[in-house]
Amino acid sequence: MRFSPGDTIVRRYIHHDGRIGWVVSARVVSDDDRGLLTWVSKDSATAQRFTLTGEATRNLTVDEKFSQPTMHTVAGWRGHGVLMFSPPGAAHSVWWFFEADGGFKGWYVNLEKPGRRWAGGRDCFDQALDVWIYPDRSWNWKDEDEFADYAGRPGYWDEAEAAVIRAEGEAVVKRAEAGQFPFDGTWCDFAPDPSWKPTTLPWWWDQTPDQTGYVRPEID
Repeated sequence: MRFSPGDTIVRRYIHHDGRIGWVVSARVVSDDDRGLLTWVSKDSATAQRFTLTGEATRNLTVDEKFSQPTMHTVAGWRGHGVLMFSPPGAAHSVWWFFEADGGFKGWYVNLEKPGRRWAGGRDCFDQALDVWIYPDRSWNWKDEDEFADYAGRPGYWDEAEAAVIRAEGEAVVKRAEAGQFPFDGTWCDFAPDPSWKPTTLPWWWDQTPDQTGYVRPEID
């Protein structure tokens, strides 16, 4: 299953218990042997979890996230636009961030389990640890505290699995330092089609494959 350029899809991050966490609507730029490339423009619709009192779950401790009821709230993407690239079968995605004037700001490497496609988009399981890579290819880890907090909890990673996740990040960093694809300048000058408007959440954004009748492949 491949998507067509210009399609609106959703990229969803799924919790360990099957609940849908963060969702972003995105426009397909390309979908080929290199992987799935999507564009999220400023004001594109996202769905984020908040507590019933209106606090974003990203501000909660791990214990609080698992003990409080939450619900989705729709908001627009507040950045200046980001490309999200998912190589086939990879345990990470790479995001290109841009300044307001279109200048390239840096790469964000999101470590995640290999994604699963369905007819409406792509689902994955976030692994907390991330890497920020600057345009000069210097870099630093992000969210190491959160990564450690999840370790050992049911449905997450143990010590051995944590080492594998970190090794994935280290391997990506080596490719970046060597200037290998996709850190070779590809898409750093990306400019979206001027006719593209911010994407919205389609009606099926929170559906499961069973509910929609879609069949989800095992790995994209």
